[in-house]
Amino acid sequence: MPDLLPLERWLGLTAGTILTLIGLTGSFNMFYRVFDAALNPALYAPTGLQRRVTDVDAMQAVKSRHLDRRNGRRS
Repeated sequence: MPDLLPLERWLGLTAGTILTLIGLTGSFNMFYRVFDAALNPALYAPTGLQRRVTDVDAMQAVKSRHLDRRNGRRS
């Protein structure tokens, strides 16, 4: 039994290293947008004329562009 102690130690260290790498890459994949925005702020900066759209504005835009499928008219 004492002969297996170094093998068990190295298997544990190897498995722990692999699981740590899997955990770190998984957490990076969860927060990649945050990291990307921090490293490349120019990609997330607004360009041109932009404004906030409220829920009411969005619903009015959908209603004004929605075609009624039954008779082909705007509803």
